[in-house]
Amino acid sequence: MGTISQRRPVLVIGAGPAGLTAAIALARLGVRVLVVDKRPAPSDLPRATVLSTRTMEIMRDWALDRALLAGGNDVEWQMWAAPSLARAAEGRPLPVGYPTKAQAAAVSPSAPACVPQDHLERVLESHLRTLPAATIVRGRAAGPADVEGAQYVIAADGARSATRAALGISAPGTDDIMDGTNALFRDPLLWRLAGPHRYGIYWTVEAGGILLPSGSGDRWHYGVTPAVPPDRLPSLIERAVGVPGFAPRLERVGTFTSSARLAERYREGNTFLVGDAAHQITPRGGTGLNTALYDGYDLGWKLAWVLRGWASADLLDTYEAERRPVAAHNVARSADPRGSNRTVEEELHIDLGGRVLDGRPGWPDGVPLALRGLPEWVAGPGLALDQAQAGRGRG
Repeated sequence: MGTISQRRPVLVIGAGPAGLTAAIALARLGVRVLVVDKRPAPSDLPRATVLSTRTMEIMRDWALDRALLAGGNDVEWQMWAAPSLARAAEGRPLPVGYPTKAQAAAVSPSAPACVPQDHLERVLESHLRTLPAATIVRGRAAGPADVEGAQYVIAADGARSATRAALGISAPGTDDIMDGTNALFRDPLLWRLAGPHRYGIYWTVEAGGILLPSGSGDRWHYGVTPAVPPDRLPSLIERAVGVPGFAPRLERVGTFTSSARLAERYREGNTFLVGDAAHQITPRGGTGLNTALYDGYDLGWKLAWVLRGWASADLLDTYEAERRPVAAHNVARSADPRGSNRTVEEELHIDLGGRVLDGRPGWPDGVPLALRGLPEWVAGPGLALDQAQAGRGRG
């Protein structure tokens, strides 16, 4: 086993999903890491609510999946289109690129989950604080002494990354692709109205907006695009729920704009970009959080292997080579007005990093023998299974 320098090997700037995941991947392999975040505490906003198949595989490997699911909602990750939630029985499912539980079971021990980002961050940070190799400091920005004392720096400091700007790395793309108004509220009635129709997103056709379950219990998010005056939200939510006189207790109301941008490169010397510092992805498709988290995981374990002496520094070149094309796909998808409406066949292989491949051209006899008998959407002409990963037990 190689030795680690007396300098703190890695500095992570930012404690969002990408930064926390990178730090955990490093610390679990015994690499000392310092995480610095200028926020005094994690955010209490749900923001993203979908954790992809690959994200849940990583969380399962770290034995964090049950803690995450305890703060989420048991749903199928499709969009349910109905006149209103009260008329959910009249609706139908629409694909959003994520597999159902049954489809996921054919390719993985894990399935997509409906877990709000604030709960995810709490679980990740709590786990990080149990690892002896990790230190997390909140309430201050990373300073020159932090940077100079690190062999490698991971910039996880968000869409307005000061690190990326200081490195002179541009992020071409388009701003203000979509805008909207949203509200966070609580009410126990909504799940009773949904009944057996439990989905990750509801398109309420009559109100022209979406309802998203946003954590265990009765917390919900309503959003509508383009933006409307906030004072219209109560009446729109009443129509979306479909119960005359429904008056939600609004906790937060706000407006948002979204950009689609991709950094021209992910590395400058020994500094790497991850998450929103490397790419900005709109809410369409629900890939932004998962792309960021997988960035952190991929870079984290690779840095650990290099620092441990288990691999040469050339391994670090594979981070951008593997992760930037995924981000490019997801950035472009999120800029497409129809980017939310994608099939599992189109998107699952992107989430799984190419592990699920097209069954026909890549195999001399069409579909491999081990895959025959799997559902049509898996084995061909759709997708083929990496049996080694599907059969992997809990790590």
